[in-house]
Amino acid sequence: MTPRIYFKKEAEGGFAYNTLGLSGGVQMGPVHLYGQYLRGNMENFIESAGYVIANFPGTSRQKITGSLYFPADKRYQVVLRYINQQHTERYRVYTNQTESNSLNYHYTKHTITAGISWSF
Repeated sequence: MTPRIYFKKEAEGGFAYNTLGLSGGVQMGPVHLYGQYLRGNMENFIESAGYVIANFPGTSRQKITGSLYFPADKRYQVVLRYINQQHTERYRVYTNQTESNSLNYHYTKHTITAGISWSF
């Protein structure tokens, strides 16, 4: 397990504006299982490795990721990934260029992806 904390520089945010993460994995023969949990304020959030975590209108407070890597041949590897991320977006209605109404919309997005990597 690898704990991480992502600091953000925002004057109004304080410590609660930061993101905490926990990641780890196991290997069972040629199969690898990797998981990650992030909790905090993720708005336009990119990890130090360059992975985009949250690049959408609104914010995310929690993200859970699980990845399964297994070989398909000597040169190929298949990756299956599940992502569960909680989102909050704010919808605004304007009348005569003045905000007349707004609504916070909370939802959880479930994503399943698959891919193949290979070595030459």
